Amino acid sequence: MRKQQQAIFIWDKVVYYSTAKGWARTAIERVEDAAAIVQEHCKRDNKIMLLYDPETLQTEYSECPGGGRAIVREVLAGSHESLNNPHTAWGFQTPWQISAAAGGNQGTFCSFETVPSLYLLNQTLYDLKYPVSRCFSFASLAMFSGTTPGRTNVFLVVDKDGQAFVYLNTAAGLRAARKVSAGKREDFDVWSEISLIFGEYGVTFEDGGMRPVVRLYQAPGTDAKTQCPYWETLAAFGQVELHNFSVLATLLASIPSRHSSSLIEDLPKNISLNLGLKIGAAVLAAILLGGGSYAYNDLSKDSREIRSLETLQSSLATQKTGLERNKREIEEFLKLYANDRFDYSHGHLQLLQALGGAIPRDATLLNISIGVEAPSKFRLNGIFWNQKVSMSKQTGSTAVNNVSPVTPITRHLESSVQGLLVAPNTNSFNSQTGDFVLEGNTPRPEGVAAATPASAPPPARRPPATSGRR
Repeated sequence: MRKQQQAIFIWDKVVYYSTAKGWARTAIERVEDAAAIVQEHCKRDNKIMLLYDPETLQTEYSECPGGGRAIVREVLAGSHESLNNPHTAWGFQTPWQISAAAGGNQGTFCSFETVPSLYLLNQTLYDLKYPVSRCFSFASLAMFSGTTPGRTNVFLVVDKDGQAFVYLNTAAGLRAARKVSAGKREDFDVWSEISLIFGEYGVTFEDGGMRPVVRLYQAPGTDAKTQCPYWETLAAFGQVELHNFSVLATLLASIPSRHSSSLIEDLPKNISLNLGLKIGAAVLAAILLGGGSYAYNDLSKDSREIRSLETLQSSLATQKTGLERNKREIEEFLKLYANDRFDYSHGHLQLLQALGGAIPRDATLLNISIGVEAPSKFRLNGIFWNQKVSMSKQTGSTAVNNVSPVTPITRHLESSVQGLLVAPNTNSFNSQTGDFVLEGNTPRPEGVAAATPASAPPPARRPPATSGRR
């Protein structure tokens, strides 16, 4: 549905608006107060066409170079400091050619605020759902009201209660824009002020038949025919067109919204979305939301995989550290074991060296086992071949010394190898076959506690040598 447009005029300290009974007016103290009047008399969401010419807006003639809006503003800002403020409403009329002495410059009317007020009003109306679609001053309406070449053209807006706007474009090419107001003067006569302006710029109504064109727009409550003292002269010698503010509103609607004289062109913009843009924005938001959700889920999946890999990596690193520690411990144990075996081997070597002198000639070693059951454990298996001799020796010895044939072997080993111990409880001798077994422990390295079996008695003391004769 196309939005309707409603016209609002802010002129000096008065707001003019259209009602069902015609145009009405309400006085205001500040420009911002117009928002309440708009909210009261306009329909929400309708576009507002604003004729903006309060007392804070000035319209001056200026010379400017050709170029765009930015160039003109930069030039005019040198003489009008308020134009340096980005919130200052301003505009300029379409430039026209002037004399060659101007150095290539063109003439224009520049309208600007001395105190920024329109920006706040525009923002307030936008927030209240009353967007301003266009905003121009009286000078813009005067330029678009039409001119007749070769004749004096007068654009005149009058309010009998004390204000008027006069725009002149004389047949001689002179242009002027004047705004008059009663202010606090009680004896102010608007018609007399208009007459003085005519006289100041040499506007006469007796110009040899070329009747001036006067377009007069009268405010509500103003009747030029009965209130203007020189109405008959105007009507007789000028081509007068008398209109109300409705025609002025139509003229306001005919100006291109982005004309160079637009007062809101440089103000910060409010983005307004129609239905199509809202639907497009919703679709775009849905696409972005869907894409964002997919990306989030995908990234979450990747994040979980990364965390899983990091956990696995940490576990593997821990296992690697443990394995390396175990490897070092095993290497240390092997080193210690090798050292122990080396230390034990010294005792083993001493035992082997002592066996050569310990075994008698009538005996033979059948098996030697050293360090098999334990590092210091040894076991000797042998046999006495001359059993008769052995038996006779055994009998004689038993009678005399009470020792077995293996006893000399034991004594020789213990005396030859320091620290070697033979366990007598595990030794045996078979008198029938001559087989014998000797078991014991080789010397242990320093720092290794002796592990003498609890049942093993201390080594038998060698008896003193005796003679076979009594």
